[in-house]
Amino acid sequence: MKKNITNLKNSIALKQLTTVFSVLMLIIVLNGCHKKTKSYFKLNKTEYSAGDKLDFTNMNPLKNQIWEVTTQNGTVILKIQEKQPQIPLSFLISDGPYNLNLYDNQKDYNYEIKSSKSFVIKTKTGHLDVISNDSEYYDFQVFCDDENIGSSNNYGGFHIELPIGMRYIKVKSGNKESITLIELNTTSEETITFE
Repeated sequence: MKKNITNLKNSIALKQLTTVFSVLMLIIVLNGCHKKTKSYFKLNKTEYSAGDKLDFTNMNPLKNQIWEVTTQNGTVILKIQEKQPQIPLSFLISDGPYNLNLYDNQKDYNYEIKSSKSFVIKTKTGHLDVISNDSEYYDFQVFCDDENIGSSNNYGGFHIELPIGMRYIKVKSGNKESITLIELNTTSEETITFE
């Protein structure tokens, strides 16, 4: 009887040991099968202003790579599929932390297999006013360095904070257009009159 109980205990212990070993092997195999991206890049700067281009080096350019700029909570701001893209940041992007993500291809994008780097937007701004004194031109669009940044209100006015520096401002209403080069600094309050 004692021998049967000892054999039964040994049998249970062996089954438990076999189960633990199988689970460990499964974990090792599954972890080893997890695909990692071949793509990687170096972010040459980690602090930018709105309107800047991201400065990075693609260390392993592949044919169908997907680049993506996201907020910290994962909202996609920009998505580009190129080997060596120029990635501009909008003049209207908010200050704060962001991520630049790189995927080998669409399949990896779908499974979120990526290389990722963080950067921050800190923008010093100056103030720009655009006004129209002619009611015929109260409805206009405003562009900064060729990016549409907004349109006039009902009274022919437009107000915005823009990143400091030299900026080409284009104001367009119908077929009438005006282009002005301005220099914004942190104490700037530039006004452009569109007539």
